[in-house]
Amino acid sequence: MDIQVQWGDQDALGHVNNVMFIRYFESARIHMMIGSSLWQQYEQSGFTAVLAKIECNFMRSVFYPDTLIAQCGLISIGNSSLVVEHQLISKASGNLVANGQGVMVFVDPKAQKSVRIPDDLRILTTNTLL
Repeated sequence: MDIQVQWGDQDALGHVNNVMFIRYFESARIHMMIGSSLWQQYEQSGFTAVLAKIECNFMRSVFYPDTLIAQCGLISIGNSSLVVEHQLISKASGNLVANGQGVMVFVDPKAQKSVRIPDDLRILTTNTLL
């Protein structure tokens, strides 16, 4: 997906603040889940996937105005977790500006505990791996 860098995304040093990269990753992750129908399947299961860990490797500064290509894909599935890969590419320069991985854990929202990914969702999720 494309993300337009906003003026307010910058910090006092004149480049996009590091916290924004995590927000851009979030947008890409949600876009990937909705686009692959995983989001709808998770909602129907009664469980939810919550972010348990996120990491970001900052490679280049980003400045306004720029548009970033935000990409996200599933790279592995555990018993109750998914690992996703994120990357951000500057349209202005064509350079990779950041990448990182996140871990999403399946949770029963009523019990507030992690749960095993149901088999039907495991099969659907496996089919969306990179």
